[in-house]
Amino acid sequence: MSWFSSQWNRWAAGPNGSSRSRGGSDGPIRRIEVVWGRERLQIVLPRTAEPVTLGHLRHEIASITSLPFEKIKLIHRGLVMRDDRLPLTSYGLTEGSRIGLVGSREEGDRPGAKTSVGIGALSVGEQKAREKKAKEADTSEQGLMNRITEALEMARKDLFPQVLLVERAADAKTLATATTGAEEDAEKNEGQEAEKQMSSQEVADAHRRLSELLLRQLLALDGVNVNSDTTRQARKIAVKEVQSHLDRLDAAWGRYKASPS
Repeated sequence: MSWFSSQWNRWAAGPNGSSRSRGGSDGPIRRIEVVWGRERLQIVLPRTAEPVTLGHLRHEIASITSLPFEKIKLIHRGLVMRDDRLPLTSYGLTEGSRIGLVGSREEGDRPGAKTSVGIGALSVGEQKAREKKAKEADTSEQGLMNRITEALEMARKDLFPQVLLVERAADAKTLATATTGAEEDAEKNEGQEAEKQMSSQEVADAHRRLSELLLRQLLALDGVNVNSDTTRQARKIAVKEVQSHLDRLDAAWGRYKASPS
């Protein structure tokens, strides 16, 4: 088993070694397939103490598609699911169920939108798939460097700042519960004010989502078949940076859970 596979399996194992993988129909719903035009979205749902609701599902879809929450309309077996408070099981959904998504955003950014007029025009999704395939087929040193740089820059821009937010939430909670002495009240108020920026559920959801996305970037880097010392060193540096943020994320989550509520 490769190092990256072991890292993925570490994330895939839930608390106390429980699996995050597909369960039976009687277990909690962790994955729903959403059909949106020509797209097939695999939605991983948050772990919650209570049953996952339609509202949870719509929030996850909104975060992935950038659709406004209120514009998301979900259909299962010909019926529109409307009440966000109801658990998904109330709509007859089980692990891995397939549902339809009806939503709208800017024409040029919507799956199925045509990039040009005329017969044979490609959808945005098809065009992106072709571009990705072309990049992967480029095995020149510059092509490999571009893939490494792209994966790292994506992590730096979209993921690393969110890791910092989780760290701040963990530090704020620790500060609010661990201070003593004459400045205790003032420091607690400061820590509690900072913690208000993210609720406990938001921190938990952020940890789960960022763990998966950072591991995906590691796997993307692992998929670059380097063929020179230059590309090998570049990939090594990129992997080290992404892995360090994954470790920081896990450490922050550990501090957050260890601090009394």
